[in-house]
Order: sequence, then C-alpha cells, then structure tokens
Amino acid sequence: MNKGLIYKVKFSENNTNEYYIKLENIIEINKKEYNVFIDSNIPSATLISVDTAFTANVDLMLFVGKKVDFEIDSKSNKIKAIEYDL
Repeated sequence: MNKGLIYKVKFSENNTNEYYIKLENIIEINKKEYNVFIDSNIPSATLISVDTAFTANVDLMLFVGKKVDFEIDSKSNKIKAIEYDL
C-alpha cells in the first residue's frame, strides 16, 4: 500500500465524489508533481499526477487530511482499498 492523504475533494451532481491524493512518495518532473504508486503484487511503480482525480465505491470524506494507506487501480483511477490506523 502507499502512504499519503486525500488533499482535495470535488463534488459532482451525480453524487460521485472525486478525490485527489498526495502520497509521501512524490517526484517533480518539469515543475509538475507526480505520485509514485508502488504495486506490491507485481514489483512495479506508476507515476500519476497529483492533479489526477480518483473515485471510490464508498464515501471517503472521513479520511480527508488524514494519513492513510491507499491501493489504487491506475487504469480506472479508482481507489480499491484504504487503511487507516487509529
């Protein structure tokens, strides 16, 4: 999983929230920030802009601004799993 936080939420009329993620592991290329998502199932990493919107099947508003672990599907820009330690 990848540690980071949800730093912005965009609401839409059809009740589909878009979540913007900033991971602890980011790099800057040409003055633009990218999250480095690590896929632990197959040793690989994916660069995704911090300006990319993600969706989820559940409401994640409780986690805005909190440090959590993310698992994402980079092809569909969906948040597949989230873990939060109390």
